[in-house]
Amino acid sequence: MEKLNSSLMTVTLSDDTYGALLLKVSEFYNTLKGDYSIECSHIMSDRFSKRAYYFAVVKKGPNVS
Repeated sequence: MEKLNSSLMTVTLSDDTYGALLLKVSEFYNTLKGDYSIECSHIMSDRFSKRAYYFAVVKKGPNVS
């Protein structure tokens, strides 16, 4: 995670396969506590490097569903 300011952070995850990346994303969501919320997130696949990526902006504060 990289902090953008006191309440925003970026998260980048990657793996060689889409399925393995989804497992990492699931583990990441399970580690988030109730005081964080996902502002936006995207999954991207790069066919040239043969990797899948997950990008998210996480905000510290109440988790709004």
